[in-house]
Amino acid sequence: MADTLEELLAHWLPRQRWYPRKGDSGAADQLVIESELQLPSADPAVRFRVLFVRVGPADSSLLLQIPLSLHSPEQREGAGVLKIKRRIRLDS
Repeated sequence: MADTLEELLAHWLPRQRWYPRKGDSGAADQLVIESELQLPSADPAVRFRVLFVRVGPADSSLLLQIPLSLHSPEQREGAGVLKIKRRIRLDS
């Protein structure tokens, strides 16, 4: 079973130096991708997206902007910080 992008982010975000909810137990579990911006790429094997992700409970949630570069499996080795070991489906 493949993880969703939300599940992968919920696991990855709290370990980032810049994550503003460190120590807030369970905040990353309350994660919603509200929208995304697709950016142009000169390389068809690479896609760029900026995710707008809301984390935390509704009364004190924060909106984060998370830039992603998505690489074809051939280019993915060593390309990014978020290493995905399972294939996930991203809607185009």
